Amino acid sequence: MDPRFVRHALVALHRAGDHSIAELVELFGIGRATVYRALDRNPVDVSADVTLPRVGD
Repeated sequence: MDPRFVRHALVALHRAGDHSIAELVELFGIGRATVYRALDRNPVDVSADVTLPRVGD
């Protein structure tokens, strides 16, 4: 799997509030430090008004 896709997916899942760090570690099979690093390198743009759709909505 492309590392850029993994980073994008885990950041999106975490920001949507659906998954904890521990769940992302298990889901992607990566270390906690890797998850935190991806989140740190992709800061939230407070000016962006983005709403992610939820499954079932």
